[in-house]
Amino acid sequence: MITALLFLGFLVSIHAATDQSRTVTVTGSAEMYVVPDEATITIGVETFHQQLQKAKSENDAKSQLLLAALKEVGIPEDRIGVDTIDFQLSYKQLDYQEAGIPSIQGYFAKRTYTIRFCQKTLPLLEKAIDTSLENGANRINDITLSSSQVRVHRDEARRMAIRAAKEKAQLFCEELDVKVGRPIQIHEGYAPQFSIQNKVAYGGSAGGADIGRTPLGQIPITAQVEVVFEIDSSSHFEHKDDILS
Repeated sequence: MITALLFLGFLVSIHAATDQSRTVTVTGSAEMYVVPDEATITIGVETFHQQLQKAKSENDAKSQLLLAALKEVGIPEDRIGVDTIDFQLSYKQLDYQEAGIPSIQGYFAKRTYTIRFCQKTLPLLEKAIDTSLENGANRINDITLSSSQVRVHRDEARRMAIRAAKEKAQLFCEELDVKVGRPIQIHEGYAPQFSIQNKVAYGGSAGGADIGRTPLGQIPITAQVEVVFEIDSSSHFEHKDDILS
């Protein structure tokens, strides 16, 4: 039984190797730009005091001020979520000649909020950021623009990528005087997260040249595929000696 299985595997390997010798592998990619209709911003309230309780109470007060101001702007409460509440110790730095354990010099209290904007509230994005910084928030971690129709747009980008791969295979085979056969393998390439989200830092771009290549007010959606086509068995490559002659 083991011998039979090994022999069968050997035959399959030979068959695969034979098929592989008459294939053409190509990649296709597509990039399209759409207008975002959703956004998410992450903001932080950070306070420091020598006493833990005071650091916490100051953070609570600023956080309440922030939430009230966002409500005044028109952001619904159910669109604001608390991501993290964190407390960190700050130690006094010892001189290089000093020995021992550093003493605690104070406490950081940190609270992070995530605000989600839908198509209706998206026009309030810039005002919400300014209001946050004026009312307790002292950190803007990131701003993410996205599309509620990303699946629809991604599928269209996939179709474009498939067409690009097919056209490339046809071009290669045409130049070699052979015909493209049926596709036998299709692999989708990795689509990075930034292809459906445009992350920027408030006050300047976080991505450098990437932001410069993106049309203003739009976000990129990309797709990439790799396709293996058979070469039509009715066509054949010219023999090497014929080509050289």
